[in-house]
Amino acid sequence: MCTLPNAIAKITDIPENSILVIPITSLERFEATDIRIYNSEQTLKSVYKKHFEDMADVGYGYANLKVCALAKFREKLSEENTAQKVYEYLQTII
Repeated sequence: MCTLPNAIAKITDIPENSILVIPITSLERFEATDIRIYNSEQTLKSVYKKHFEDMADVGYGYANLKVCALAKFREKLSEENTAQKVYEYLQTII
């Protein structure tokens, strides 16, 4: 079975079981929620739709994964070419 850490290990030439992928713990804290505008019956989303959408986009930017490696492989994982490979791979599965 191919897991995300093993897939990253394969594309980075780092041994399997040397990579750990950690998701953020609570996605809800990054989700944009509509609010009522003070002294009004209108909401932020209804009055400033584009602003609300921009806030949501910023929140999605915080939805990320930490890719960790055993100490002896951290430098390799941090190399620009290797990090770029990992980034590009993760972009294909989002």
